[in-house]
Amino acid sequence: MLECLIIGDSIAQGIANYRPECVEYAHVGWNSQQFNRHYRTTQLDANTVVISLGTNDHRYTDTYEQLSVLRSRINARRVIWIVPAAVNPSSGANISIIQTSIDSIATANGDAILTIPRPMADRYHPTGRGYQQLARRTR
Repeated sequence: MLECLIIGDSIAQGIANYRPECVEYAHVGWNSQQFNRHYRTTQLDANTVVISLGTNDHRYTDTYEQLSVLRSRINARRVIWIVPAAVNPSSGANISIIQTSIDSIATANGDAILTIPRPMADRYHPTGRGYQQLARRTR
C-alpha cells in the first residue's frame, strides 16, 4: 500500500509539489466525472489520500454522485478533502452545492476537511504559501 496519494485537479498538483513523497494522480482542469472516467480501474489505496475535486465541476456534473463513487473506491487509514473556494461562474455550477456534497461525503466516512487558505486573485487556487500550508496540514 502507498504511504500517500494525492488525487484530483490543479490544486492537487500544487499540493503534490510540496509533498514529493506522495504519488500524484491529478490533471489541470479536470472535473470529478473526468477523473472517475480516466482512473476507473486504478487502485486508490494508501495510508493517506488527499482529494481535490469539484472546482472544475459544471452544471452537468453530479458532484455528489461522482465524489461518492470515488470515495467508495478508496481504501485508506485517512482521507483528507480539500474544499473548493469557488467555481467558474460560466460553469453554471453552484459552489454551495459542491461544498455541501464534499462535507456530506466526508462526514459520512469520518474524513477530514480542509479549506483553501489565502486564495489567489483567481479565487480558485491557493497562493504559494497556501499550498505550503495545505501540504503541511495533510502530513
